[in-house]
Amino acid sequence: MNNSELIKKAFEDIAPSEELLEKVKTARTAENRSHSRLRKGIIIPGALCFAACLGVTAAAVTGNLDFDVLFGDRIKVADSELAEELVGKVSNVKYSVSDDDYIVSVAGVTGGADSCYAVIEISRKDGTPVTEHFQNPADYDYEALSWMNTGFDIKNPIGLSANLSAGAGLDTSITEDGKIIFTLDIDGDGSEPLSGKLIAAEGDTLVWINRFTELCIEKNSYYGKNKGECGFYDKDTNEPVQTDISSVVAIPLKWSISFKYTASDKSLDVLSCKAPEEKALFRLKSPDEIGDKIYEGGAERYEFECTVKLIEITPTGGRMDIEFPCNENNNFSMNVETGMENEMYLVRTDGSQIPVSFNGWSGKIDSGTAEMSLRLAYRQQSDFFKKFMDISDVCALSFNGTEYPLG
Repeated sequence: MNNSELIKKAFEDIAPSEELLEKVKTARTAENRSHSRLRKGIIIPGALCFAACLGVTAAAVTGNLDFDVLFGDRIKVADSELAEELVGKVSNVKYSVSDDDYIVSVAGVTGGADSCYAVIEISRKDGTPVTEHFQNPADYDYEALSWMNTGFDIKNPIGLSANLSAGAGLDTSITEDGKIIFTLDIDGDGSEPLSGKLIAAEGDTLVWINRFTELCIEKNSYYGKNKGECGFYDKDTNEPVQTDISSVVAIPLKWSISFKYTASDKSLDVLSCKAPEEKALFRLKSPDEIGDKIYEGGAERYEFECTVKLIEITPTGGRMDIEFPCNENNNFSMNVETGMENEMYLVRTDGSQIPVSFNGWSGKIDSGTAEMSLRLAYRQQSDFFKKFMDISDVCALSFNGTEYPLG
């Protein structure tokens, strides 16, 4: 097993959300959030029908953006004033659509220097609900929709970097007034900030995913990329096959959008550990003995020593860099149960605690040492919602019994 394979195996599926687990069960074809590894985005093709506008979103301009309405299905902020301060800005918005009756816009963005949660809205120019134009109508209150082909890309608007990479979750839903909402939840790899970068996303052919999955099972085929080409392939031979999807299509729309993302000043507040190079225990489930076996409640787990190199905490999340000895013979994995093995929380000055969980990772193995940068979110490991919070009264991060002062 080479280093890249080991890294891919290591820490696989850190803290997947309940939503992600459900999507995996239903074989959803959209690129849902992957906590296991960074990946390159998909470059948006040439515009079909081009439109552009400069400046922030209309809601942000008028001050009418309601944080809870726009982001409340994924992100919670207890303080309404803080929520308003964490709304980011978009500019240089450009979009394309294959059907001129549709409009693609950015309803709003939030996040921090190295993260971005964008709500993209697809609506009709005539104001009618998009749902009135669905093919093969279904009860979309319970039957999931998904774009067959989705992607995202991150670029520096002035071309200073060509190697930006990030992991992202792409999700589709329908609003009560019949608009399509496409959410883009991005975490950077820590090498460069996302704020100030050009972010692009695209979708092609909205399908009823449950029917789509049934069709693939019936035809013994799958939809994906093989030899660089997206299409349908036979499950047994991986050879291209012709598949009629007309019965499972909701809207045969092809669209793309790009915009410059700028994080709010408040989201850039940061607390850090001034001297974090202290040993800590890291716990995970593993098929190999890389540490001492521990048995709790009949569950086997492993515990080994790591060195904490960096801790940074912001209102929208955090980052902890660790390193530990690792070689080609170590074959361990990270999943939702593993994440629960580690006890982590922020400590306030009044002694109260804020639960913290892993929310993704990036890393490498070099000269027998694994270097991991772990993204942190303010929530219980099994919680669905992220929480953004005021960090002014946070004084420390506790990780498996070791407390790191923050300032």
